[in-house]
Amino acid sequence: MTFGPQAARRVLRYELERLCAQAGKTHFDVGERLGTSRVAFTHMVTGRNLPAKPALEILMSYFGSPDHIPRMLELLAWRN
Repeated sequence: MTFGPQAARRVLRYELERLCAQAGKTHFDVGERLGTSRVAFTHMVTGRNLPAKPALEILMSYFGSPDHIPRMLELLAWRN
C-alpha cells in the first residue's frame, strides 16, 4: 500500500498510540524508556514531532512488536 506524506504521518501516529496502549504503557513510561520526557512521546503521538529511526526501533521492541519495525520505518520514510 502506498501513502502520501500526510496519510503516512497519520497512520504512524495512530500506530504509535495503539501499540503503546496495547502494551499497557503510559506516555510517561515510554518517555522514560527513550530517555526523554512524557511530553516528547506525546508530541510523537500527536504528530508534532516524529521519532527518528533508532527511537522507532526502541519503541517497537519496548511495545513487544519488533515485527512492526519494517512497516513503521516505511511510514517514517514519508515524513519528508
